[in-house]
Amino acid sequence: MLKRIKCDKFRTPIVEFYDGLNVIAGDSKAANSIGKSTMLMIIDFVFGGNSYITKNYDAIEALGHHTFFFEFVFNDTSYYFSRSTEKHLFVSYCDSQYHSTKEVKLSEYTELLKELYNLELPSMSFRDIVSLFSRIWGKKNYDIDKPLQISGENAAGAIVRFIKLCNQYLTISSLEHQIKELDAEKDALNAASKKSFLPSVTKTIYVDAQKRLPEIQKAIDEISTDLEGARSSKEAIISSEALELRSIKSQLIQQKSFYVNKLKHTQENLTFRNPSVKKQMERLVEFFPSINVDRLSSINAFHSNISSYLRDALKKAERELSAQVSFLSEEINKIDAKIIEILNLDNTSKYTVDRLLELAAQKDKLNQIIYLYEKKSSLEADLKKAKEDLSSIKTSILSEISAKMNTAMIEINRSISPDGRLAPSLQLEEKKYTFNIQNDTGTGKAYASLITLDLAVLQNTDLPILIHDTMLFKNIENTVFENMILLYSQELKQIFIAVDEIDKFREEAKIVLQKKCVLQLSYEKTLFLKDWKKRVIE
Repeated sequence: MLKRIKCDKFRTPIVEFYDGLNVIAGDSKAANSIGKSTMLMIIDFVFGGNSYITKNYDAIEALGHHTFFFEFVFNDTSYYFSRSTEKHLFVSYCDSQYHSTKEVKLSEYTELLKELYNLELPSMSFRDIVSLFSRIWGKKNYDIDKPLQISGENAAGAIVRFIKLCNQYLTISSLEHQIKELDAEKDALNAASKKSFLPSVTKTIYVDAQKRLPEIQKAIDEISTDLEGARSSKEAIISSEALELRSIKSQLIQQKSFYVNKLKHTQENLTFRNPSVKKQMERLVEFFPSINVDRLSSINAFHSNISSYLRDALKKAERELSAQVSFLSEEINKIDAKIIEILNLDNTSKYTVDRLLELAAQKDKLNQIIYLYEKKSSLEADLKKAKEDLSSIKTSILSEISAKMNTAMIEINRSISPDGRLAPSLQLEEKKYTFNIQNDTGTGKAYASLITLDLAVLQNTDLPILIHDTMLFKNIENTVFENMILLYSQELKQIFIAVDEIDKFREEAKIVLQKKCVLQLSYEKTLFLKDWKKRVIE
């Protein structure tokens, strides 16, 4: 449990906390801007939250960066920490005098809190568990129509988190993992098809492949029977080594064709001859007697020199291309010889071998098409089945959780609304949920229902703390609120609330509030020593 918080900016330097209920009390004027919500934000900050940094930046601007020192007690053992606004992503482990002994990342600190609170909730961080139920002004997590959602979160994500909080996630996690793996395998196949690593297969292509495969096999068998040692020769020809050699040969033929074409264009450029420039210049003089023939001759000589250089370059390119074509021809011949050697078909025509290799390659491609289509179909069927199973299990779990929470809310409602008002109800589905407030749409009833839900969650899950700010209580009838206080006081887990005007409540509730008050604030006794806010009385 949280034992105390210290800060040299506090008017009351040390705030001590109790087991169960803890009250931050305002004055009889219900004064604003005295630090009630800010103190709750600081408590949330101590529990690993960051809203104090983002929502209470005015405090940091006015006070400068400051540090909170705090103590937790678990099984009679004290744990000391500090966290500053300047380095809020880190927490210091301290000795009993709050001297830092080790600085760790905030995530490591909250993981320690999860361990100290003995929260065995897989796939949930400590902040996943507590953040929603730290309902403080400014955090925007108190929308009565979305009581399970943090601001900006969708309903489906909130429902999954609630399942985890209710410790029912292990039941469905294995199916979700299976679906994730199947989706990943399906995506990999699709990606490979898009990038042409694997053939893109439709049902039409699949059906056509099934039809063509027996025809290809028949053609292979017919050619193979003409070969010496037909059975062994056929098996050799369709072996992976022979098919690989054929694939390499095909690539070499393509390369050779490319270089042959380049060689042809180079040779064509070499045979090109420029027309006689001398005769052209003589005709120009007839029409333009004043033209500078010597200047034109020098220009022509310059271009002739360039042509000479280009011709030398073309001849060099011709030699290199001819060598490349010869090299590729030799490599192709070597592969042909290697194929003949592997197949031991000295007396078999090259055409027959090439034809059989071509048919074998087609057969291999058709088999791949059939495999890929059937694999994809199998994946889709497995995915559909897994998703149906997950949906069925989720529906059952959500129905069970809804019933459990609704039963708890009925009991809580009897305690706080003894006049027989209907309790709120929660209906959970896979991607949406409804929180019904029965027969009353008033603000007070709405927030009373929200508090009822939170208490039901606190009682029926491992949620370790609850934080409720004054805005939840503003419009609740005094009698209902007084009964809430009595109910709060019966809880063993720590609850932190901010309230105003304690004196207006009946004696029994007032005694509880006064006894559990850890900090009394007013215009004259604000949370911080420095008061920079302009306050108004509600």
